[in-house]
Amino acid sequence: MAEEFMIGIAAIWAALALGLIPAMTLFIGRVAFMTLDADNAAKFLRAAFQIYYLMLACFSGFAAALLALPRPIEAALMALIAFMALYGRYWLLPIAHNLDDLRMQNRPQNHDSAGAKTDIVSDIANASHDDVEDLGEEAKLEAMRTEELSIQRALIKVQSRSSFIAVIQIAIGIAVVVRLAIV
Repeated sequence: MAEEFMIGIAAIWAALALGLIPAMTLFIGRVAFMTLDADNAAKFLRAAFQIYYLMLACFSGFAAALLALPRPIEAALMALIAFMALYGRYWLLPIAHNLDDLRMQNRPQNHDSAGAKTDIVSDIANASHDDVEDLGEEAKLEAMRTEELSIQRALIKVQSRSSFIAVIQIAIGIAVVVRLAIV
């Protein structure tokens, strides 16, 4: 009887962990960007994802601890979800934040890339001695744009890995919740 109660409580914690993943990634992120300006939404989500990963690790870890004796396979799967959450929190999230900070620092101010490229081409064609300084500034802006693209690619890779991990966590969570409900 006590074992069944413990498994039931673990199933609730596993379901909470499973529900937390899509709630954070699909709903909270979208609502933040729909209701807040981009800068405040980004600040809010930076703080929210710190808490999200810790909550996911705690919910999954608690379920794993409750399942350790009666259901070791499910316990190991929930521990894997907790480990992935900690990997996201302490490895991927800081990398993503650093890349995003670098991207924002290197973003050219008040220049659109298509217009700037056209300006560079026309400046080169009509260059005189007085224009050399302007060309140097345009070249610096173009280098900043190139670096920004490299940073964006790296950021996309980190975010893709994070999304892949979330999909794996959802799949494992569904498997655990279904196994706990069936047996």
